[in-house]
Amino acid sequence: MKNWKNLSATVLVYTLVLVNLALIMGVVIMNNNSVLDNNEKAYYLNKEISHNIIEKSQLSIKHAKNLNSNGSGFIDEIQCPNLTLSGSSIRETFPTFAKPDTVNKNLFCEGTGSNYGKFILTYDNNISPKQFTQVESVNFWQIQNFPVFSSSNPEQKTFWSFFAADFPRASFLNTDFQNSDGIDDNFDSDNYKPNSTGAIAYPNSQFDDDTNTQKLLFGYVWESVWYKNIFWNNSKILKYLSGSVHDGSQIGQDLAILHLKTDLNNKLKVVQFDKSLFDANWELKPISTENITLSNVPELHEGYIQTNGSLSSTKTWNEMVFNFELSDYALFINNTSTGSLRYDLRAENATWDSLSLNPINFDWAKSIEVLWYDVLEKEWRYSSKMFEVSSKK
Repeated sequence: MKNWKNLSATVLVYTLVLVNLALIMGVVIMNNNSVLDNNEKAYYLNKEISHNIIEKSQLSIKHAKNLNSNGSGFIDEIQCPNLTLSGSSIRETFPTFAKPDTVNKNLFCEGTGSNYGKFILTYDNNISPKQFTQVESVNFWQIQNFPVFSSSNPEQKTFWSFFAADFPRASFLNTDFQNSDGIDDNFDSDNYKPNSTGAIAYPNSQFDDDTNTQKLLFGYVWESVWYKNIFWNNSKILKYLSGSVHDGSQIGQDLAILHLKTDLNNKLKVVQFDKSLFDANWELKPISTENITLSNVPELHEGYIQTNGSLSSTKTWNEMVFNFELSDYALFINNTSTGSLRYDLRAENATWDSLSLNPINFDWAKSIEVLWYDVLEKEWRYSSKMFEVSSKK
């Protein structure tokens, strides 16, 4: 006779074992699903961040290439001559400097004397031999000119007479401008440097536009994008900025204010992050957040970011001041209109000089390097990524 009591106990034990196995398998399946779900989220998060970085870096590289192809290349035909003013009682000689008219594609040399003021020399490169064909005074009328040409005399002169108290005559040696001076004549050498040759500076502390990309962050925000990151600073970005050639200061070297220009209604968010925490383990922990809503008035879409959460087209001395050396900040824009929004962001110091804020490097001979970044806000948490993008010049 079978022992039904023992059999029932055995069945109960087996049942409990099967139940436990089922529970364990269920937990494993749920954990696996959770891991797969997290992996999928991480994949799409990384894909979105990388896409944003590529998009923004390509805009910067394209802008840099445009600025370095909008001149005529390095053309150094003339050296502006020294101009001599000789009157009945006063004589003075002073240098003139190239002053291109980029609209009409003309070239002038301009100089100012201590007694007779400013004079402008017009250069004509369409005649042979190329020469200055006119000398004009800002302060006095020209009476007549007396050209003197001699093929045997290398120091041939041309005189211009002006109606002033002692009837001065302006003259210069033609040989003065027959040599090059190492300066691009239209002040736009297209060599990825703020100077003409990189070694020879333009006169009067002038720069061309070749490195202006370093001073501008621009891009687009689509209407369906939630608070797109347009700016971020941290120790690595500041270090990258300091390693490239600039025609002035950069963020992190001076206290800064920010100027934002947008073309559509939007909401701006300024977030300050814990700098020490990010430097230690790349964790983005918000310390403070400033929300700014740009209204329907187009004029209010452009200006300096103010402490009261608005933009001002004029300087008010109530601007929000950023110390990028000691604090990390990020700016985000939410496009509240239809269509794509264009933004331009610039930085200035306390004396309103432009600061470099775009980590783009032109120091390599044949390539452009950009350390670009992106910060994403998802479910009230922030994720970030940085990597370098390069392109041929």
